[in-house]
Amino acid sequence: MPLPKPKVSPLQLEGHRVVRLLYELNPEFSGSGDKEIDYSLSVDFEVLKAEGAPLFQVPLVLKVKPARVAGPSACPVRRLEIQVDGLFRFDDEVAEQAVHTLMPANAVAILYSLARGLVSGLVAGQPGAHRLLPTVDLTNVLRAKQVQMTKRLEKESAGEK
Repeated sequence: MPLPKPKVSPLQLEGHRVVRLLYELNPEFSGSGDKEIDYSLSVDFEVLKAEGAPLFQVPLVLKVKPARVAGPSACPVRRLEIQVDGLFRFDDEVAEQAVHTLMPANAVAILYSLARGLVSGLVAGQPGAHRLLPTVDLTNVLRAKQVQMTKRLEKESAGEK
């Protein structure tokens, strides 16, 4: 029995661009094969709504740095930063609450996958570099961002900056 035809998502990536890309390979990296690499990965994003249109701009910023305690030879890059901006569109029929629920998780997952592909192509020849941006569970990032945004809105509504 054939699988059903996939349903088109109400969220569509209209376009994306790499706004920033910095990387510096680490000549001191001594890793090979399956040796564990040690680094910190930070993920940040915003969701910005376009005025008068069902469009959203989502800048995603990823930063990779060697872990401080591991020493310089534990990570294949000295520094890696990438910002990918995505432009997303929701179908007009989608309820406002659904937009707020679906937008961050789906947009960040799509842009993270794009960034992984770009980085993978750039550092392909460096031992261990293919593991720099692993598949990750972005749930914690999304939760932390929601808390951060809620606190910012509370401060703004109280008149603080």
